[in-house]
Amino acid sequence: MIVNKRDNKNYQRIQFDFHVKTIEKIDKLITMTDSENRSDVIKKALNLYEYIVESQNNGAKLFIELDEEKILIAPIRF
Repeated sequence: MIVNKRDNKNYQRIQFDFHVKTIEKIDKLITMTDSENRSDVIKKALNLYEYIVESQNNGAKLFIELDEEKILIAPIRF
């Protein structure tokens, strides 16, 4: 049996208007992350954003490590 998400009360449809350059970034991320579609990219981005916000609220610091050099990316302003 195929479930139509539109008929499921746990889902709500929303629509966004994005600049063409933003759509190009999303489409690039589809390929880079092996995502299924634009919606999948946005869901993954939201999960990461939530994780970062919650982590920073708990005192964590965000670093990016390049060639054994750590770069502090904090605080990210939300």
